[in-house]
Amino acid sequence: MASIDATSAPEGRLAREEYEEKVRFFSNFLNSNRDEWQNKISQEVANNRYRIPLELSKLQDAQPGLARRILEQPVKYLEPWEEALLNFMEDIDVSTVKTLKQPLRLSLTGAFGRNHITPRGLTSNCLGRLVCIEGVVTKCGISTPKLLQSIHVRKGVDDGHVESKDHRDATAFVNQPMAGAMPKADAEGNELEIELASVSTKTARNSLCKRLLRAFHEGKFHAMSK
Repeated sequence: MASIDATSAPEGRLAREEYEEKVRFFSNFLNSNRDEWQNKISQEVANNRYRIPLELSKLQDAQPGLARRILEQPVKYLEPWEEALLNFMEDIDVSTVKTLKQPLRLSLTGAFGRNHITPRGLTSNCLGRLVCIEGVVTKCGISTPKLLQSIHVRKGVDDGHVESKDHRDATAFVNQPMAGAMPKADAEGNELEIELASVSTKTARNSLCKRLLRAFHEGKFHAMSK
């Protein structure tokens, strides 16, 4: 047991150092064009859009090969970069950050190369990668809330004790999903109940996407040529 703990500690420290290095890199990237990014973020937030566009070509200019690496391992980059994005936003306008209705996210745009696929090309090889799917959405389900974090208090006791639990499944954009049932009791054995007014959720829906038919492409081109 001691040997396992001895090996896990350096690995955890190296992972944290790598994470912080990515945060510093993207902070420097944002500050290198501070005015441009400040205007872009402010404009998106003012229009209630919380996904900030980021061009792959600019990442490639900043560090050759980075665009390909982020497409192959997006989890390693997007999470620290979005932390740097929030820090940048707090630096330029902390009052706006306090009023955000959703967390800021990055939306990668540009040439995805071999990661630009059709629904037929969506195979197990795409697991863990960032892909751009070109197709037609033929069916879209009803939006339903997906639980992200639940808040729990002691049942029948108003002592200010609060516990939270994160809920993530295989679709979450993190390295390791956190599964498990709702906590029933705290460490002292007191029964807990969920505080429904304080839970965090996000909208989720299922969609059916099919590839574009060649006839559709030809018809579209013919109509445009007229």
